This record gives sequence, structure tokens and C-alpha cells, in this order.
Amino acid sequence: MKPVAASELPAFIRSTPVAILYLGYGGKSGFSAAIAKHFEAEADAALGAVDLTLLNMKDRATASWVRQSQKALDWDTSERIPSGYYLFIGGVLRAFHPGQIDFANDKASLWVGLAAGIAGVILKAPMAVRLGLDATNAEASARVVSYFDDAIREWRSAKAREQQERFNADRQRTQVEIENEALVRAFTLLGLKTTATRDSTKAAFRKLARQVHPDNYDGDPTKTKIANERMKALNLAFELIKSKRGWG
Repeated sequence: MKPVAASELPAFIRSTPVAILYLGYGGKSGFSAAIAKHFEAEADAALGAVDLTLLNMKDRATASWVRQSQKALDWDTSERIPSGYYLFIGGVLRAFHPGQIDFANDKASLWVGLAAGIAGVILKAPMAVRLGLDATNAEASARVVSYFDDAIREWRSAKAREQQERFNADRQRTQVEIENEALVRAFTLLGLKTTATRDSTKAAFRKLARQVHPDNYDGDPTKTKIANERMKALNLAFELIKSKRGWG
């Protein structure tokens, strides 16, 4: 876990598949040792802490991130940005938990933790933002870990399903391409284009079959063998065409 400059925040959350940040004010921008220890084992996760007193709202990227978070968490923009733990996956806010709340200063965190989660705010993304509802729980660190683990698990499951669906689609597309190429070769073997009609295809097949029939080479074993192979290829091509075209 490392301190992240407020100006580096937008770049940081997009630099790694999973970014876990504690956003706080001044001396309270630390990261729970228990939470850090748990998530440091994540190979694709980066941990950071940000001092929100240094946030520069004049920076366009920073302002954009703040607007996204405001919309996702639906917090009162008159309040300061809630302190707490933020989970970003793929650069998108996926979960928030306020951790231990400073009741004197973090009214926004309290409101988000106890109220916004009940409403269930959905981002323009395939999963909802997880919001901690047990902000005052003595086991806050364990609850943050639980919330974030669930969100990361959902993301990984969704990613695995997407990869499997893409693989299946690619495999299906590859099979179709192979079959289409075979059909083109079959028509080419008959000296035809794929637009050939049923009658013209049948006529071409019969003409070639008469030309290459093994009976034409009776008494010549070598030529008869070659003719048998060519006849076999013609029959396979014609059967493939009939099957794909549904000609029966």
C-alpha cells in the first residue's frame, strides 16, 4: 500500500484491474493494516491511500471521477466527499465502505453507509455498487474485506463467463468458416461458383463423373487407382453441396 497523490488518483484507479483506496482527510488517510494485509495477496490489486484535503477539483480528470462517485453513491454534494474504502474494478467504482466513522466530521460517510445502500444505486456497469451498512461495527475491517471480496468474486465470475462465451462464439465462428471454405472447395472441384443452381451442379457432377470414371482406364492399374481417388473426391464434393444446400 502506498500514498497516492490526489492528482494521481484518476490514473491510479485505471492502472490496474483492481484498485482499493482509502480516501480520508489529513492525518486520517491511513489504511487498515488488516485490510492491507488481506488484499496485498491479490496479484492484480493495487492499494493506496489518498489525502482528500489535497484534491484539486480544477483538474478535469479528478472532477470527472468525483462526479462519477457522486452519481454512484448518490451523496449530497453539499457534503464533503465521504471518507472510507473505495473499490475500483476496471476503473469503475464497484464498492464503498466507510470503515470506522468520525461522527463529528464524516456525516456524508454515515449517510452513505447507512442509507444509500438501502436504495441500491446501479452504475452504468454490469454490477451494483456495494455499500457497507454496518459502519459502526467493531469488526469494520472484516466487513470491508467481506464486501470487497464479494465484489471482486462477482467481477471474476462475470469475467470468466464472458471469456467462456467469447471462446464459444469464436469456436462456433471458426467451425462455420471451416464449413464455408469446404463448400467453396467443393463447388470449385466441380468447376462451379457457389451461386450455381441445383440443376447446373448436378449436370457438372455427371459430366465430370463420366470423364474420370475408373471404367475409362480399364487395364491400367495406375490410372484406375487415380480415377478411383478423383471419383471419390467428386462424390464427397457433390454430397457436401447437396447437404449444405438442402437439395436432398
